[in-house]
Amino acid sequence: MKNPRVLIASENAILRELLRDWMQQAASVEVIGFAPKASELQSEIKRSRPEVVLFDFDGLGSVPEGLLARLRARWPDLKILVLAAHADEDAVTRALRYGAAGVLAKGEGLSRLLLALESVMSGQTWAGRQAIARALTGLQRRRSHAGPSLTPREQQLLTLLGDGYRNKELASLLRIKEQTVKVHLHSLFRKLNVRTRVEAALRASEVD
Repeated sequence: MKNPRVLIASENAILRELLRDWMQQAASVEVIGFAPKASELQSEIKRSRPEVVLFDFDGLGSVPEGLLARLRARWPDLKILVLAAHADEDAVTRALRYGAAGVLAKGEGLSRLLLALESVMSGQTWAGRQAIARALTGLQRRRSHAGPSLTPREQQLLTLLGDGYRNKELASLLRIKEQTVKVHLHSLFRKLNVRTRVEAALRASEVD
């Protein structure tokens, strides 16, 4: 396997630098850059064109699931390896559900990280076998149920919510009145059975 081009996405400067130093010492990974903020990740991917993104699930924005979903939609061939505090069933389910190729616990060593990178680069899913099996079962069960029927405007708003836009900014972007935005959001929240913008953003990748 050729040395993968890796982008490290984390707000934690110590984690970024440790990962870079460890992987460069391994001489089998090319670290091509950092994305220290969630808001900078997409532009950094576009600039540096990595093959793999190491995605800090616990330290990259307030809604990492929504960001994962947007990355998967925009770059379907990009491999995303999630680094999580715990690679348990819940973490694996959430990460795979929103587009990750694998999940690695932060407590695991460099040798495991290199194996995980090799695995996702070859098109496999990386995580504990039991966690993967249960996660995939849960995903299949959820996908067997039809999602809510949204209007084109509601779908548009749902995507923009994931980017953190407020009502006034949404009105400006869509060239509609702020009160109209509120009406659409009320309908959207009711259909998704959520009460907050964050909850709605977490549902963004579930809606076709």
